[in-house]
This record gives sequence, structure tokens and C-alpha cells, in this order.
Amino acid sequence: MAELIFRDPQARRSLERITHPEIMRRLRAKLEDLKESGEHPVALVVIPLLFEAGLRGEVDRVLLAWASPEEQVRRLARRDHITEESAWSRLKAQKPLAEKRALAEWVVDTEVDQDGLSEQVEAVWERIQAEASGCQGVYNRARA
Repeated sequence: MAELIFRDPQARRSLERITHPEIMRRLRAKLEDLKESGEHPVALVVIPLLFEAGLRGEVDRVLLAWASPEEQVRRLARRDHITEESAWSRLKAQKPLAEKRALAEWVVDTEVDQDGLSEQVEAVWERIQAEASGCQGVYNRARA
């Protein structure tokens, strides 16, 4: 199915029209539950196609996990057991990283060693906690 979706933009858009509304309904419900509980001042939501799906307005801040396109292709091919050609097709279906990087509040370079990555993540986490400390409930703008 993935081969078809990433090879045929119209098929991909059709699938997205079917799946995205339900995904967003569930996400908003979960975030509202977290907000009402008052137990979590921050909610982290992983949305691989945040910008492509037009969902930037659903979140307060964006953390981009960055890797070069070549590294993304290598990782994707290895993870999904697909050819590099297929991985490139998937990557080309996304907004270019330079555009995503310009739209993100924070960028973490994932091509560094574990210590370097941990340092970056800890620094971002400290900033998130500092920003969220004055907020009540879940730190998001999701609507129920």
C-alpha cells in the first residue's frame, strides 16, 4: 500500500482525506482529557507530516528532529526494509527539510552522537518546561 500511496499523489490525498479527520478527532480528545486531568503541563505529540497535513496551528511549538536527506533515506530504507529508491519517493512527498526547519521553534540534529543528542534534547526540554511553567493544564491549543 505504501508503494502506491507514495507513487501516486492523488491516492495519497484520498487516503489522507479518509484518515486525517479521525486521527485529529482522537488526538484532540486525548489532549482535552490530559488538559482536564491537570496532571500534565506539557503534551508531546509526534506528527510526522505536521506541515504537509496543514496541522501547524494545532500545536503551540514545533521540535524538528533533523537529519540530512541522505541520512533520512538510509534510515528509512533500513527501518522499513525498502529500497533507497522507495525511500526517496517517500521523502520527496514531504515538504523540504529547509522549509520545515524555518517553521520549527527548535531543531535537534540527530546526526550527532548519543551524548550530543542528549544535550540538545535536555536543552529543549528545559526551555519547554520554562515556557509551560506559567500555563495551566496541557500546553497546547487543540480544540475538542
